[in-house]
Amino acid sequence: MKRVWARLKVSLPPAAEHLDDDLLQCGAVGLVQALENFRPESGVPFEAWARLRIRGAMLDELRRQDWISKESRRRWKSLQAEVRNLEQRLGRISSEEELAGHLGLGLDALRELLLQNAPGTMVFLDGLMPDGSQTWSEQLADPMQAGTDALAIRTEMKAALAQAIAGLPEQEHQLLYLLLEQELGHKEAAAVLGVTPGRVSQIYAKAVLHLQAALAGPFNR
Repeated sequence: MKRVWARLKVSLPPAAEHLDDDLLQCGAVGLVQALENFRPESGVPFEAWARLRIRGAMLDELRRQDWISKESRRRWKSLQAEVRNLEQRLGRISSEEELAGHLGLGLDALRELLLQNAPGTMVFLDGLMPDGSQTWSEQLADPMQAGTDALAIRTEMKAALAQAIAGLPEQEHQLLYLLLEQELGHKEAAAVLGVTPGRVSQIYAKAVLHLQAALAGPFNR
């Protein structure tokens, strides 16, 4: 549960530290639900199934507390569209300076904007879909009941995501490695990179925006 929360928390401002106890309790509820509903014959490993349920319970609580409000989603989609348009024009990943210039902001203002909009990264998959369409979380649905089409989509998306991650700037790539492969928390990753926890949130938000821009074309069809 702590690992799941550590991964979610990186997309939130440092002020979210006070949510630790509440979200871990929600994660415990998700774990109980996972135990109650797990079916070994499905072929899905229990660890993956439990992680999905724990994360879902935590996201529900974050939505209840308005950390992922409709306004946050709207602002994130607007920022996502700006990054996608810029990078389609450039034909490559944009630098912070280029993105700041495109938005008419200074570098410090851009970083503050990324920090403010970081909660939008928790709806990363949904952000890949065109407005008004079915979300990726709905398309992929429950892995315990996933059919051939859903599994094919998941496999294709994992391959595209791996390729997009490989193309990220070094610092963003390193941060994702620390979070996803080493499973470090917010503060631990900040210490390794020699930056503040707030800067980790900014770098993570920027990495997700780059990945969304890279994946939006192939999967919006």
